[in-house]
Amino acid sequence: MAAEMTKWYNTNYHYIVPELNAREPKLVDNRWLRLYEEAKVELGIDGKPVLLGPISFVQLAKQYGEKDFSQHVESLIPLYVEVLNQLTEAGATLIQVDEPGLAGDVSEEEWTVLERVYQTFADAAPTATLLLQTYFESVTNYDRLIKLPVAGFGLDFVHGKEDVLNSIKTQGFPADKILAAGIIDGRNIWRTDLTKAYAELETITEFVGADRLIVQPSCSLLHVPVSVEVESTLPKVLKEAIAFANEKLTEVVTLTNVKNSEIDAHILAESKQAIERLDQSESRNNKAVQKELAASKSEDTSRGIDAKTRYEKQAKKLQLPLLPTTTIGSFHKRKKYGKSGLTGEKRVFQIASMKGLSKMKWTGGLPYKKTSDLMSLCMENSSEQIWSSFLEKN
Repeated sequence: MAAEMTKWYNTNYHYIVPELNAREPKLVDNRWLRLYEEAKVELGIDGKPVLLGPISFVQLAKQYGEKDFSQHVESLIPLYVEVLNQLTEAGATLIQVDEPGLAGDVSEEEWTVLERVYQTFADAAPTATLLLQTYFESVTNYDRLIKLPVAGFGLDFVHGKEDVLNSIKTQGFPADKILAAGIIDGRNIWRTDLTKAYAELETITEFVGADRLIVQPSCSLLHVPVSVEVESTLPKVLKEAIAFANEKLTEVVTLTNVKNSEIDAHILAESKQAIERLDQSESRNNKAVQKELAASKSEDTSRGIDAKTRYEKQAKKLQLPLLPTTTIGSFHKRKKYGKSGLTGEKRVFQIASMKGLSKMKWTGGLPYKKTSDLMSLCMENSSEQIWSSFLEKN
């Protein structure tokens, strides 16, 4: 049976929603330990394992049966303790536990459970050095967060930056804990102005000692591609202003080295200059677009037909069945289809267009079985004759 898929917080990434019931959970594979040891043996890297914390995990899950939120969390604690102790025994010096749910609305019950859980971790896994990580926003109860018995906290200094900085300025930061400052935006593809980022680091170190500060991205880098280096067709002015995962890590290292006086601070200006060149380029200063915007009126953004009338007109024009079938994402693709060299989905659309068929009409209007047949053709055939034959029949 397929599980539900929904958005990962306020991103466009999705996750498969866990379903929790009366069944007692058990650890069948310590994947974090396996990957940690693989990185150490194969690459010589002493990595930082990252786990989704139990509070956020249960918040994100569907909960069934008679167990309440607290009981579902409690059932997971022995498994987390086992994982943490095994990682520590294997040599992990820092373990990151993500609790992004703390950046949202957290009830009193959830905070009480959270405090009890992390005290249990401190007691049952005393040698584990934990970094509690939040992201996507500022934490609503900063004063309670910083009292948790962990080695440090990771905070998002990009989204919710003003709230985070204000909390540190007004309430301070524990003198015995690490601050992992997420100062490089992990969610967009643009280069960071390192002169501004460095100024923010200077402000942070007024309240947190540099020896207790880690510079890092604001969140996981899974939201961006790997490297801009392979983008060989981009205009130079655009490519220089883009930063994917590898480039963002380079930004982290650059800021750290400048902060540690290992390289000269003048290198920070390069990022600002690249951003300014893009801002001043023709692509961001299109006179025709600016003219259109200047001539636009507020009523231009409103529709002249109400929703009920639009619905009736669309239904009449599109003639869709009661439950039209479509696909989420894309058809399965091979590298090449047919002589045109187009990927499968684009080739189908091209031939549909040649036959005078509307993309919306034939993808939305095909019954389920015919849609499945079409997807099978996408995966198994590359002949234009077969594509055309299918479209003509349907």
